[in-house]
Amino acid sequence: ESNLSVLGRYRHVYGEDPVAEVAALLQLQQPGHPGVIRPLAHFTGADNTSLWLVLPLLSGEDLYERIKSRGSRGVEEDEARAYVRGMCEALLYMKRRHGIRHGDVSPENFVFHRGEQQEQQQPHEQEGGEEERLVAL
Repeated sequence: ESNLSVLGRYRHVYGEDPVAEVAALLQLQQPGHPGVIRPLAHFTGADNTSLWLVLPLLSGEDLYERIKSRGSRGVEEDEARAYVRGMCEALLYMKRRHGIRHGDVSPENFVFHRGEQQEQQQPHEQEGGEEERLVAL
């Protein structure tokens, strides 16, 4: 299977050029919004039929896992409000600053992270006093 057929199928299914998408995402490599993950690199596979984007390893669970782990009690309103605010701010930054529209906004694409790679305006303190931040993938 040739590179053109794989990329052509992607363009047909998603209506986007994968090479242009990666180029746009690489704009996020510069320090910017603290709630947006910064890509590290990109490359094509040895057979030129795959395109890879390298992202930092994040330490925590995604938002879906967090919600699911709470069971029927769910997430407190104040906590949910902080998550949604952070998500909206990150998405607005991507759109307004870089013209990037996130094509898959879902709880699985927002990850909690402990560490210095990403910063968030409103960190949430977990047991043991560690702060974690919600970042968009």
